[in-house]
Amino acid sequence: MRCARLRQIGRRIFGRRAQQDVGDAAVDQKLRLAGVAQQLQAGFGAGARHVREIVGKVWPYVLAGIALGAGIHGYVPEHFMASIMGKDAPWWSVLAAVAIGVPMYTNAAGIIPIVQALLGKGAVLGTVLAFMMSVIALSAPEMIILRKVLKLPLIATFAGVVAAGILLVGYVFNLVL
Repeated sequence: MRCARLRQIGRRIFGRRAQQDVGDAAVDQKLRLAGVAQQLQAGFGAGARHVREIVGKVWPYVLAGIALGAGIHGYVPEHFMASIMGKDAPWWSVLAAVAIGVPMYTNAAGIIPIVQALLGKGAVLGTVLAFMMSVIALSAPEMIILRKVLKLPLIATFAGVVAAGILLVGYVFNLVL
């Protein structure tokens, strides 16, 4: 009798404990889901802030590229561009395009309208590619940024290797096309 009574008491105690554990687990799961929702909301908020920041930094360069491309398209005579960057241009046209591109600064989206205008005015693809790559990869502001993390000899090596590659691409495209 005593054993049966103890078993009955044990079932009641453990039964209540099991119900309490299940209730605690449900509460824990609700808290975890609320935490995930808060993390998602914070992540989307941070993503939206970063998008606004990036677009805020990029749009002036895109507009400047469109304006410069429109200026080239509308005001630069076609024969002038063809004489400097066209099929019959001198051998140094690719070198000049790279030299002109280095002090400029824009991003990949901002250079596209300029490239389109140059191609429309009769410039050869290799010369335009060399110009485009030099504006993006070898611009003076990029070198200033690199100076913060790299030593000068390494920056010079980087610039030399990239410039050689850009010149090679420009001359090869001009030869092939």
